[in-house]
Parts: sequence; structure tokens; C-alpha cells
Amino acid sequence: MCCGNDSCLSSGVCTPSLTWHAPPGVWHEAGVASGAWWNIGNACAIYGIIGLGYAVAYSLVQTALFVSGLLGIFVYREIRGAAIGVFFASGAVLTLGAVLLAVYA
Repeated sequence: MCCGNDSCLSSGVCTPSLTWHAPPGVWHEAGVASGAWWNIGNACAIYGIIGLGYAVAYSLVQTALFVSGLLGIFVYREIRGAAIGVFFASGAVLTLGAVLLAVYA
């Protein structure tokens, strides 16, 4: 059975299309902004290693996963429904751990 696009072989096997059509507008701007913030965060992380030590600074850098998750929820709408509550609950635990690590290390 063919998938209905122009990339089907004569045997009826569907081959994936290698072209990607980017949606206009906010998608490109949000991607560039997130990349810029990621690079600023990496520069600050390298500087933070000097004052905090590698173990603490690297652990705090891992909270970037939470920030990228926020972008996924609010900009790209990747997560919906009850999963958002689970994300924020685990994000609260992550933030609490990062604060405790920064204060007591």
C-alpha cells in the first residue's frame, strides 16, 4: 500500500521524503533565540566552574533541560495534557535540588 505522496516506488513501498517545509514566522525566531540563550548559558557555565567547582557547576548546568522543556511546552506545544503537570512537578524537584546544591556545596 502506498502512502500517497510522490516518493512511492513501483512496488508500492513508501519511501520517506527528504524535504522539509519550515513553517513561517515565530519558529525560526524562537530557534535562533533558544540557541543564543544556550550559548550564553554555556559561557556562564564555564565561568561558573571557576567559582563553584566542576561538580557543582556541572550539576547546575543540567537544569538547562528544564528550560528547554519550557520552550517545548510554551513555544512549540510539544507536551499537552496531564504531562505538563508531571513536568512541572519534576521541575520543582530539580530546582529545589539545584538551589540546595548551590547553597550547601
